[in-house]
Amino acid sequence: MTIRVVIADDHRVVREGLCYLLGQEPDVEVAGEAGDGRQTVDVVAATRPDVLLLDLYMPEMDGHAVIAALHDTHRPAIVVLTSATDDEHLVRAMHAGATSYLLKTAPADDVIAAVRAAAAGTATSAASSPNSACKTASKRRSSPSATKPIAVIRSWRVAG
Repeated sequence: MTIRVVIADDHRVVREGLCYLLGQEPDVEVAGEAGDGRQTVDVVAATRPDVLLLDLYMPEMDGHAVIAALHDTHRPAIVVLTSATDDEHLVRAMHAGATSYLLKTAPADDVIAAVRAAAAGTATSAASSPNSACKTASKRRSSPSATKPIAVIRSWRVAG
């Protein structure tokens, strides 16, 4: 099975590097790329990928807004690849529906593994402090809908 991926990052060199990296994998096809949030929503709708590799800091719409916008369209598994190291971004992304959360400091092998795991329906994380994220998530648990992301966060396989 070929895993179709859309890469969304506002830095061209990052997109090109990820395209090259994923293009070396025999089971991965880069179906499209986008440089801002609005373009990401359009490219996902047009290509219907299995996985969206998504930066949170982008112009037009940030990654969180992209995740929310994809609720009403084809929703691929979402691997967040970002420089946002704070727990609030992690919890917010997972609560919105991201499958996995990786920092841009993650090794290339972890990014590839996260794409494969997301396509298979498994969550992964290379976040620096998943226990801290669980504490933050617990504080935010004010409704029954908030318990699902906490379960996902606790089930992460910490890479590295």
